[in-house]
Amino acid sequence: FNAEATEPRVAAVLHDPVSGRTLTLATTLPGLQIYTGNFVGEEHGKNGHAYHGRESVALEPQYYPSNLARPGFEKAVFGPLKPYCAVNEYRFSAR
Repeated sequence: FNAEATEPRVAAVLHDPVSGRTLTLATTLPGLQIYTGNFVGEEHGKNGHAYHGRESVALEPQYYPSNLARPGFEKAVFGPLKPYCAVNEYRFSAR
């Protein structure tokens, strides 16, 4: 990926074969952090619904960690001459 790209590129596709639902994430950012809540204890949400670890996923487009210290990584340094700009598209579909 090239963080300076103007057109988002597909970074992840999540598909549930049972329901036919698909989530496609496209981004101009070079990295993707994936969080699955492995260490989440039992949490309660709307109407008392219990949520447990690994029952959700978060896709977080971003720059690579330690990008300033790594040659070849896109540098996440911004200012008046290099403003921060990113496009993230979450596309949902169902069969």
